[in-house]
Amino acid sequence: MKNLFAFALLFLQLSAGAASAAQTKYLNTWSNGRQKTESVMVFEPATSSKKINSTATISVFGQTNRIASVLDQEWKTESELRALYIDTCVAEGGTFESITVKAGTFNACKKHYLTPDVEMTKWLGEVPPLGTIRMDFKKDEVQTREELIEFVP
Repeated sequence: MKNLFAFALLFLQLSAGAASAAQTKYLNTWSNGRQKTESVMVFEPATSSKKINSTATISVFGQTNRIASVLDQEWKTESELRALYIDTCVAEGGTFESITVKAGTFNACKKHYLTPDVEMTKWLGEVPPLGTIRMDFKKDEVQTREELIEFVP
């Protein structure tokens, strides 16, 4: 379970607040077939810049931890994300499709990545701050899913 917790924290750092007009919320689930861990990740635009406020809440071994940070990435607008992912989807090896998640149904570019160590499928679209609608990730026996559960533009 210790390795699953370490992997969960690493994934939160790679995935990349308080009440705000715009907010994107994800449910992250990690499973190795024996144990399952979940966390909620919330992204909001920082008030003083185009940076991203990030808050993760994760419970392991009955203890809840909250990790807040400001990501060194810019909050991308829906039109910026459309240009990045939707308009170039097929040309960059993706497939254009509709995906339904807990937050609703979205147009997305589905991209599949495979390396010797990792298999990942991402659905990217016009959802600030970074375009992720859903991501399935597998490394060794650990499977991870990040899914959009709430979106307030």
